[in-house]
Amino acid sequence: MVQIQQVTKSFMKVATSQIFITILLTILLIGVFFYLSIPPRVKIVACDVGQGDAILVTYGQFNMLIDSGPNRAILECLNQEISPLKKGIDVAVITHWDLDHIGGFESVLQNYRVGFWLVNPTVATSQAAQNLWDQIQSQGTKIIFPVAGDDFILPGIRARLAWSELTRQLSQAGALPNQNQDSIALYWQLPSFGFFSGGDLECDQELAVAGSGLLNSVTMIKISHHGSKTGTCQ
Repeated sequence: MVQIQQVTKSFMKVATSQIFITILLTILLIGVFFYLSIPPRVKIVACDVGQGDAILVTYGQFNMLIDSGPNRAILECLNQEISPLKKGIDVAVITHWDLDHIGGFESVLQNYRVGFWLVNPTVATSQAAQNLWDQIQSQGTKIIFPVAGDDFILPGIRARLAWSELTRQLSQAGALPNQNQDSIALYWQLPSFGFFSGGDLECDQELAVAGSGLLNSVTMIKISHHGSKTGTCQ
């Protein structure tokens, strides 16, 4: 009788353990299901780099760096926003080759891997621009010279080129006095969110973009040329 009771108690312990494990696994599976069903968060960070532009867009584990500001100040922002486990930038964009947009890329390349580049095709003749261009080419990373209307289907989002050198040529605007008017302009399209970043585009070019039909609903706009009176207009 005593032996039967001991066997029964052992059986009950095993059964209780199995039930507990089953419940725990069920809770874990439910948690994983709800975690995977939550859409990734989009985050747009205007990095504090002083006089210049550096915009970091993240969507889940994906990120894109649009310009880098004038110097290594960009690293403080990236170190704070990008996980040390990732230590990489999926896409880097050079909207144009003015120093206040490219000066930080040398430090970026020393600290982060870049997946591929979207590059303004009108490489400036400044020494800083030429040095950066040589450095990018030496990395052997994929380089794309985008054309207005190009779509890049990225994890969960669509990035569309709304302005580029070819657009300028097709607009028959003639030779432009500075690179600002050649800036690569990007439109990010998510299911319920649109973000437009026009580099240093000036008023006439932004109006041309607005009339191009390449933009859908824009939720947020990055003011062009750091708020210059020649930049974003009404």
